[in-house]
Amino acid sequence: MKNKTYIYPKGRNGLALQEARKFLGEEEADFIDDSDSARSLIQLSKQIQEEKATVLIASNWLHDQLKDKLQSQGITRIENGVKLYGERLKEYLKSRWDIEFREGIKGMPPLVGYILGGFAKEKHLGDIDQHLLQMGAQVVYICLSQEALEKNRDRVAKHPHLVANYDLIAELEFPLILGSKDFLSGHKTISAYTGHACCGLLMMYFGQYRLQMNAAVEALMANYDILLAPTRRVARFYEQLKEERGLGSPLVVEAGYPSLDLQILDYEDYLKNHSINSTDVIVTANAETEILTSLFDALLNIGMNIIFRPHPLDLDSKTVYDMERLYKGNERVLIDKMPTLSAELLARSITLISDWSSLAYSYPFTTLKPVILFDPYGEFIQYDGYGSKIKFFDENIHIVCSKDTEVVHQVGCIKKELRHWNESIGRYRKEELLNFLSSSEKIAEFLFNHIK
Repeated sequence: MKNKTYIYPKGRNGLALQEARKFLGEEEADFIDDSDSARSLIQLSKQIQEEKATVLIASNWLHDQLKDKLQSQGITRIENGVKLYGERLKEYLKSRWDIEFREGIKGMPPLVGYILGGFAKEKHLGDIDQHLLQMGAQVVYICLSQEALEKNRDRVAKHPHLVANYDLIAELEFPLILGSKDFLSGHKTISAYTGHACCGLLMMYFGQYRLQMNAAVEALMANYDILLAPTRRVARFYEQLKEERGLGSPLVVEAGYPSLDLQILDYEDYLKNHSINSTDVIVTANAETEILTSLFDALLNIGMNIIFRPHPLDLDSKTVYDMERLYKGNERVLIDKMPTLSAELLARSITLISDWSSLAYSYPFTTLKPVILFDPYGEFIQYDGYGSKIKFFDENIHIVCSKDTEVVHQVGCIKKELRHWNESIGRYRKEELLNFLSSSEKIAEFLFNHIK
């Protein structure tokens, strides 16, 4: 009978080890979890010794400290789980897909690790992988969880793929990895960051994201070698972040944003085949129930229909519950909880009322209609940091309002001046968006040439 295996600790890397074991067809391990008194090391140590079990340490950074802790409890069968399963995943790829990790081998195609997180159908990546494959690169899909693998099953089925996360990714030592979240980059791995929004990290400085701002920015600068900027404004912002910290890297590349390209093409196709009567206002702003109901009532009073689209992370919030209850049965208020905002709803709208959402940038660039930044709490003026001023507000596409009376006034102005907005945002879009409508191909070309 095979000896039992434990994973210690049960943090995100511990869960990643369990996912890797499942992917390789191995039995699930038990966890040692010091946050649970019944599963703590002290509680389980005697049982582990009696079972002659092996403990996999799920951290490179804390490996020596955790090893000492295990040995102090009389446990001797200890493995570095991160290094062990990094090697096992590499061997799997070599045997199953004939993947070669060593660099500089003549005749070998460029190798790219392509991270799939299972979020929003990976739309932020556009068709970069398809262009890389057409150029002759070998793409290995790295799914961050079993759930991400299932969501991308059709995409990865005929290509090399695995389930890995965080420290495990660093152990794989790809020549290049393309990702959109922070992870511990391997010293031999060139890592490129795409991001999940066409405003980059700008929104991290405002509203509820501000609490995460410092950690997110520092992780970005520390863990990535290449920042793929979606717009000229974001490229300048990334260079500013480097300058403020006195950093020579990461390399900032004027890349574009594949997801936005796809959304624009989808929207324009819709317009070709449908007649449009823009009578609605989309509201994505996040505020207290009293503020939102006052705004909704003011818009309804001037004859506007409302499409309320709460952020996916707020779907179960009290505010969304309250709004559903208050406007239930009102045919002029649609609460949209679909995974993506459809071309039909974009076309029906005359403007978007938003806050620090990424839609505040993707909406005007897609529809050529302005966004009203609803700012009842004074969030959008600027953020003062590192001696410089960072603005979420872009006067070319945004109008800032702090009261519902101001919003109502601006909606009326937008209706009268919509053609002017269409023309001015159209001109700005051509200047601001990098590699407009061809960003997937251009990013793939850059990555391919960077490692071939």
